[in-house]
Amino acid sequence: MSNFQGFYFIIILLLFFYIIYLQYKLHKNNKLVISLKKLIEVKKQYSKEDFKKILKQIADFNFNLIIPKDKILENKIYDYIFENEKETIIFLHYTKDREVAELIVKNGFKYRNSFYKTAENVYNDKVDFLNKHMRHKHFGKFVIILSIAKRTYNYYLNEINKGDNQKLLIEHVLSLEKVVKNDNEDNIYTIPTQFVKGYLNYETGEIQNNLNFDYNFDSEMFKRNIATNRY
Repeated sequence: MSNFQGFYFIIILLLFFYIIYLQYKLHKNNKLVISLKKLIEVKKQYSKEDFKKILKQIADFNFNLIIPKDKILENKIYDYIFENEKETIIFLHYTKDREVAELIVKNGFKYRNSFYKTAENVYNDKVDFLNKHMRHKHFGKFVIILSIAKRTYNYYLNEINKGDNQKLLIEHVLSLEKVVKNDNEDNIYTIPTQFVKGYLNYETGEIQNNLNFDYNFDSEMFKRNIATNRY
């Protein structure tokens, strides 16, 4: 055997024992190998630079794009909503469009058949209020505040209860405009602009007041609505 062949034989022998050693280590750490298998498979598809790019994108991502700020419980917003809560009954309506909010302030709040399907009665209780806000906020960031004097609301509610018309509702009575029908033959009612306090943007904290707001507003039309059994 030449010197070259002897050296080659030693190298093969060392490699043989090294392979046996690796097999032993793999067997000993079999669970670890199995648990890392999927990660290794993913790693094979991406280079080190790819992983660096992914980590940088995660670090630079603006999570406010998917988790917008919500200022609904800030003092300025919360106090504005419940400013006259001892004297009024308060409802909120959510919309995505500023134009819709502006029209409601200008022309009053129009609703189809049932007022309570589109307006939420709220109370000065932060737990209850936040729960209702979280259930409705996906309808839009603009929140219209409707505020009606309890004295007015309860007076007409009592007047309704004196009669026997089960279909006549308080929100039907507190409507000034003529009832119209939409394309689906649903009745469209309008709560007067005087009961619209204004609107706010719960993401930015912006508040827009209605200069015509008067929660004590009353009208002979309300009495006629009861007399004519309007519904």
